[in-house]
Amino acid sequence: MAKRSLNASERGQVIAKQAFQRTGWTQAYLAEQVGLETRQSVWKFFTGRPIERHIFIDLCFQLDLDWQEIAILPQLPISSAKVSEEQTDLEIDTWVQKVRSQLRGQIQAQCGALQSSLDITQPVQLNQVYTGVNFLSDLSHQQWLEVSDLQQRQAYSSEADTPFYGSTLTSTDILHNQDKVVILGKPGAGKTTFLRHMALECNEGRYKPECIPVFLSLRTFATQHPDTADNSLLTYLHQLWQRCGLDLKQVKGLLDRGRVLLLLDGLDEVPASLSQNILTQIQQFSEEYYQNQILITCRIEAQQYHFQGFHYIELADFQTSQVEVFARRYFVATARNSKTSGLTQAAQFLKQLRQPENQALQDLTASPLLLGLICSVFQQRMAFPTKRVKLYQAGLEILLERWDQARGIQREADELALSKPETITLLCQIAATTFAEGNYYFEQRQVLTLIADYLQSISPEPQDFETLWSRSAAILKSIELQSGLLVQRAKEVYSFSHLTFQEYLTARKIIATPATIEESLSQLATQITDSRWREVILLTASLLPNANTFAQQLLTTVNDWISVNSEVQDFLAEIQTKVSTVKQPEHRLSVMVFYISLLLKDDPGLANRIKPKFTQNLPADLAIDYALFLTAKAFRRKGNQDRSPFTFLSTFLAIDKSICADPQLWQSLQDLKDQLPAESSAPETLQTWYHQQGQQWQEALQAVMVKHRGFQPQWFNGLDSQGKLKDYFGALQILVECLYGDCYVSPQIYSELEAQLFGPKKVLTAELSLKD
Repeated sequence: MAKRSLNASERGQVIAKQAFQRTGWTQAYLAEQVGLETRQSVWKFFTGRPIERHIFIDLCFQLDLDWQEIAILPQLPISSAKVSEEQTDLEIDTWVQKVRSQLRGQIQAQCGALQSSLDITQPVQLNQVYTGVNFLSDLSHQQWLEVSDLQQRQAYSSEADTPFYGSTLTSTDILHNQDKVVILGKPGAGKTTFLRHMALECNEGRYKPECIPVFLSLRTFATQHPDTADNSLLTYLHQLWQRCGLDLKQVKGLLDRGRVLLLLDGLDEVPASLSQNILTQIQQFSEEYYQNQILITCRIEAQQYHFQGFHYIELADFQTSQVEVFARRYFVATARNSKTSGLTQAAQFLKQLRQPENQALQDLTASPLLLGLICSVFQQRMAFPTKRVKLYQAGLEILLERWDQARGIQREADELALSKPETITLLCQIAATTFAEGNYYFEQRQVLTLIADYLQSISPEPQDFETLWSRSAAILKSIELQSGLLVQRAKEVYSFSHLTFQEYLTARKIIATPATIEESLSQLATQITDSRWREVILLTASLLPNANTFAQQLLTTVNDWISVNSEVQDFLAEIQTKVSTVKQPEHRLSVMVFYISLLLKDDPGLANRIKPKFTQNLPADLAIDYALFLTAKAFRRKGNQDRSPFTFLSTFLAIDKSICADPQLWQSLQDLKDQLPAESSAPETLQTWYHQQGQQWQEALQAVMVKHRGFQPQWFNGLDSQGKLKDYFGALQILVECLYGDCYVSPQIYSELEAQLFGPKKVLTAELSLKD
């Protein structure tokens, strides 16, 4: 085996010290860059003392030095002498380092740039944005689960960073225990990126520095010389390393000693006519040169051949923490001048992404490919597009076509395959049918039935059942493989890759059927109080060239529903009374929405849809009510380490006399402030006060709000958890999004609808002008 330590020659010490002086670093900083806790190894490096090989190589890399020029190495010429057992490990090590040195730039050029199908004009280095991945401990599509099992898991895993398929493994868990690995994943899951990352890690000495990394596109390898008799992996490696002075026997010597990291990318991209030859070659190569580590990537549904002795793993979706890491690295890497600017952009991106109205976008970020798209789109105007359908359409195009095109992949055409428009029409039919049934997961037989029905509808002549069923199965497999829009979640159980695409395609189905669109829109409007249909309604309104009629149908449905729900009527009347006490608000419509969303969601942000940035500069009355209400709600919760009742204490204490025009209110607030413990008190002191006096203080605060600010006592009792009011707020969100969002409503209709936004006039107890 190779020596475990290296030390610098006298000349190497001089070169290394000169390079170190040019950087202006300290030894402690250099140690930190290579992951060392102390600078002892750095001191040994500069003084010619032995240190571990991988640390020596890392230090040279950080200083931009060729480690072989710095280290004391035997000067052995690479000869064509017979490789035998008599040759020393030192000779093998010399050949390895010679090849690594000469091919280092080639590996960097081959794997260093981020591969993308997006409209990015400036190259991004992979190591700038690479985010660590996780792997599923069990392959998802091989699990024996029912639809009901998956639905239960979906509900359980809704919390952040809870893996849907249970425990996950890191690359360290896998690669340090397995030498032969097949990495499966959906399109855009990051398979190629991971393989390129491992090539760079090896190239830079951080992973298997004793090996030569080889990154090989199997599609390129299979199609370069398909008719050559000796088109083998061994021949390829010999030709690759000939320029470094190695002959065939030396190449075999390296392979016999397990000194190669072979990274084979894109098994699914090999043409079908050549796949058997490639599969056989890989199997034979892995058996003959079994000491080398071999990693192979493949799309999940293309994995039909099982290599003997290989461990199969599946890339897991990105979790919340990975999304955050990727976003920070992406915006820093693409910031033109400043790391600070990039981090600021990333913070804005993540803040907006976490907003409840962006839940559909959060769903897409589980895919690294689509996360890159979302980051790129956001960066253009530092906001998500108002017309979301354009973003979803772009995502659909990438998965259906552009992702393969960007990498030069031309998959073999099947005469029975559907065209792209036909595929989209079929997906719309599947999405609309399953979504209407309330199914995110569905059985394979249902999908095949829907495909067969579609094929029969476009066929000029009736087809027999067996032909239809066989072609349906082939089409389903093709959609899984090429776009990944339909995914096998368990054995013979499917879903769309993202709920967002199921919702988007459902909306597209509605507006793409002119003969039934009026009836479909009328039926869709009746779902406005069902939160499950929220995105479909909004996407449908956005897709319509003119949403006048649909918006009227939505509002009529809501007002009819309010007319038979006295609880909602009473609440709206109370809100109107409260708003009438606010002194001359500039935007009365926004104020109405402000109080509704504050009371029902503890978040008045919906008012910003009517008047952008409304909550950033609130009138004094609203600012006081906002601070008082959130403080009162916080004190109603049971104090614990995760959600302290003192969360909004600083907001309450910040209420200043300059904005409090009512002297009686100000005096009452001062009395309440005097009863509080010091804000700087220890957590234990705060908790003790809360348990002894918190409830009494909170009740006193509510009494002040009822007496001086026109709040109703029942508003503090968790209105957001009450079914009818919760349904009403969901419907109001949709109406506001339609009127002030990205759908087109003519000015005349807009004014009429605005005047009826809060229910029929007869339920209101006071006149309220709804014009700003």
